[in-house]
Amino acid sequence: MKLFLITIISTLLFNVGYANTLLDREVVIMFEKLPAPAQKFLNKHFPQQPILSIVRDADGLEVDYSIYYEDGTEVKFDRKGNWESVEHEYSSIPESVLPEQILNMIKSKHADRKVTGITRDLTGRDKGYEVELDNVLELRFDLDGRFVRYDD
Repeated sequence: MKLFLITIISTLLFNVGYANTLLDREVVIMFEKLPAPAQKFLNKHFPQQPILSIVRDADGLEVDYSIYYEDGTEVKFDRKGNWESVEHEYSSIPESVLPEQILNMIKSKHADRKVTGITRDLTGRDKGYEVELDNVLELRFDLDGRFVRYDD
């Protein structure tokens, strides 16, 4: 009886672990498999950029997408195709990605700097935008694009 219970418990634990590995997956997908809002965003802001790979990352019930371009740009989306971040470590990201009010502030106060990344947080404690410049300076904006503070 003891051996029977140990076998059942071991089998259940193995199956739960196996199910978790099935849910936790990174899979390379085609552009057409992205949510429609993500496709529209990429076509608007990166129309001529060659894509290196598109990865769908499923971690349990969470799903997100990462798009990697040949020039080093990385764009991330949530499960619905809402953009979360655009980053390029060594060059600037397209100005068209930046909300107009944020772009205007950066052009007036940091005209000699390039924007290398922007992250948008719609749900967290620090709702708003975080913009990184090529001198590693980070600027915080609220969801309406109003400047909040500098971070380093």
